Amino acid sequence: MKLLTRLLLLVSLSYVLHLHPTSASAETPRALPHGRYVLVAVRRASFVESTPDTDSNAFRPGDTVDFGDTLSWLDGVICNDWHMTEVADEAIRLDDPNLSDLAIGSAEPSAETRGQPRTLRVQCDGGRLVDIVQIDARVLVVSSPAGALNAILEKPLQTGQVRGLQEKLSDLTYYTGAITGVMDAATRTALARYAEFRGAGYVFHRAALTENLLAGLSVPGVP
Repeated sequence: MKLLTRLLLLVSLSYVLHLHPTSASAETPRALPHGRYVLVAVRRASFVESTPDTDSNAFRPGDTVDFGDTLSWLDGVICNDWHMTEVADEAIRLDDPNLSDLAIGSAEPSAETRGQPRTLRVQCDGGRLVDIVQIDARVLVVSSPAGALNAILEKPLQTGQVRGLQEKLSDLTYYTGAITGVMDAATRTALARYAEFRGAGYVFHRAALTENLLAGLSVPGVP
């Protein structure tokens, strides 16, 4: 009888845990940015009337950021002692129409939207360096000193991943060029047109390759 009672208690406990998992198992902490990011686009902030001289040369497409043991920032700053924390501040207005491709949701109504934007404060040698907005694991946004420009940074894609994108975009008739694995002007235009189809407000010169945008193309090896 005692053995039967214990078995019933174990079954009941298992059932309760299955229905009500602990918060530790239900929530996975979001990873902070790490590795190399490339500046792929610079856009005017719609809510700022003019671009002051301090902002005009703030960003250069092609510049890189590297989050490693040492932080290498866009302006050449190297930080040996740095850290990053989430803050409640709204560093950038993501309702800006010029950033509408960053708000593209899941391709399928039933699928989970990837990533929730958050502001991260980067500190270097004990002082504040910059606030960045993490869109998802692939895309970051940073504002110029006066807030007139917004720069979009991305995790670079490998040649095979770009080939996969070209093949998918070709299947959808957005891309008509050769499958080269090179992110050329024709591929960027095709991605921008696809992003507009997915909800971007414009056909951007360089659409942001967010996880939600890429998930709709289902390219093997691309998160």
